[in-house]
Amino acid sequence: MRPALLAGLLTACIAGCAGAAAPVPRSMPDDSARRDLLVGELGRAAWAALAGGDPLRLLAGEDVLSMLLEPPAVARLLDRRPGLRARLGEVVRRIPAQLAAATYLGVCALDARDEGPGGPQGLRSSTWTLRRILVAGRLAASSRRIASWIDGLFAFDGMRLVALELEAIEPPRWEHSDLELARCDVSEGL
Repeated sequence: MRPALLAGLLTACIAGCAGAAAPVPRSMPDDSARRDLLVGELGRAAWAALAGGDPLRLLAGEDVLSMLLEPPAVARLLDRRPGLRARLGEVVRRIPAQLAAATYLGVCALDARDEGPGGPQGLRSSTWTLRRILVAGRLAASSRRIASWIDGLFAFDGMRLVALELEAIEPPRWEHSDLELARCDVSEGL
């Protein structure tokens, strides 16, 4: 192979590889049906995690954190995780029994917006984030509903909404008043 051709291919590869490593905007989809679908997937995952007694499984792995966040933000979030189960407290252990007779109904997301790069979250690029979700279920063969708030930082990784951080989980309440009062930014099933 000629040296000039080899140098051209190497330059193209380096430029292409550098471009691939650049942060990709993961903004809120313009299509409301797509937004509802993504929030619904998060709601079902959150319901399954709560009903299974392991909300920590909602947390994105280090690879996803590294894709979405600057290194100092990744380190900060990973440093907080070891004590998270203790911080969430006894409420998490009681949730499976409280949800046992119910099935997933829907979800309401609050504080849904596109966050720019940098800032207090340390995002690499513009990313769709949520701060709070109300996950709801319905008692089988009944109109009675149960719901619980999950506070944290949820972000769109380009394919799905994932939890970057969990801050608090409210004990589930039957006929939660926020099922009627909350003004959802995005919702599915409610």
